[in-house]
Amino acid sequence: MSDSDSALWTSEDDLCVRRLQSAMGNEDLLSALLAIERAPEHRAQELRAQLLEWARAVREILRDDTKGPAALLAGIRGVLADTADFRGDACDYYASHNSVLSTVIERRRGQPILLASVWIIVARMADLAIAGVGLPGHFIVRVGGEQGVLADPFNAGRPLTEMDCAEIVSELSGGALPWEPNYLTPANTRAICERVLRNIANASRRAKDWPAMYWAVRVLAEVRDDDVGAALLHARMAEQLGAVSLARRLYERIVERFTGSSEATVATRRLQIVMTAEDALH
Repeated sequence: MSDSDSALWTSEDDLCVRRLQSAMGNEDLLSALLAIERAPEHRAQELRAQLLEWARAVREILRDDTKGPAALLAGIRGVLADTADFRGDACDYYASHNSVLSTVIERRRGQPILLASVWIIVARMADLAIAGVGLPGHFIVRVGGEQGVLADPFNAGRPLTEMDCAEIVSELSGGALPWEPNYLTPANTRAICERVLRNIANASRRAKDWPAMYWAVRVLAEVRDDDVGAALLHARMAEQLGAVSLARRLYERIVERFTGSSEATVATRRLQIVMTAEDALH
């Protein structure tokens, strides 16, 4: 990898980040996820058409707006789980394609947060109240407003009680996390996208796909410029991929902006190393 920012990042990537920022600001989850996967316009149009078709099918089942949360859940579940057969991919859970909207729609399989996103997008297209809920280690939805029904799209839309959610958190954390009611706080589009980016970075790390990991890490650092952890990971990835001049600039920025933090201490040490490497290149 050459020591150049352009070897890792292009003007098209900048455009994707701008689109992502705009979509997050507008609470437009579909456009945000399309920006993350850098979907070309023709593919984006195809996906929108398919999602709208499912939304129309949901509205056809419900027909009016007087139904309660349980009926709304049954309508969405009938279309997306029973007919379209969306399910969690338990066999290849950590694969990067399970965090890509277009692939999840094509395969009808994915990670919890992408399946929940399909539910959210379709329900909102059908003018139904729905919100994502980011439990620690799992992602679900609430259908029908603040007093609505919790459901698990990863498990075909299975209805959940708060006790069920507590059991999920306990199981996934090995009992380390006690239940907190605020775990059921609705997740906005920004929170969903940040979690998706972290999932992509983790999947890429497992696959040792370093350029893909760098891209996800950099996008996360761009949209969370107040997150010193994301900034440090961005710098470390740039260094790992041989972009030492870029890494130097990033480490310098961390030391300047986050003085006194443990990350700034790490950045100071790494800065000396990359400055030596940079001198050797010249």
